[in-house]
Amino acid sequence: MALTVTGSFECFSSVDLCESECVSGKCYFVDVCNGESEAFFCSTFNPYVFLFGSLTGIAAFLLLCFGGALFCIWKRIRSFRKKTFALPVDHPITVQMPKPADPEESKLPV
Repeated sequence: MALTVTGSFECFSSVDLCESECVSGKCYFVDVCNGESEAFFCSTFNPYVFLFGSLTGIAAFLLLCFGGALFCIWKRIRSFRKKTFALPVDHPITVQMPKPADPEESKLPV
């Protein structure tokens, strides 16, 4: 597969000439550069920096997604542990107090 570059790139015949003229970028070998065969061109685009940035961005995105999911799971488990179950009641609850004891019956024999 031949690598072809066309456009506003300046083509160089040798890597030394390319590196001496290329101040802000890096020299890459291409099979065809603006019609010239086996030439070098200077590009400010560095594919390694792009690849590193892409992988770092993807890793950060996945870390945020998994972190958010784990936080939601943790909150859900925590809410289940704190939950108190109660039966629904349709009528008010009345509490009947026991009758007080008869004072005569509560006397102890001496």
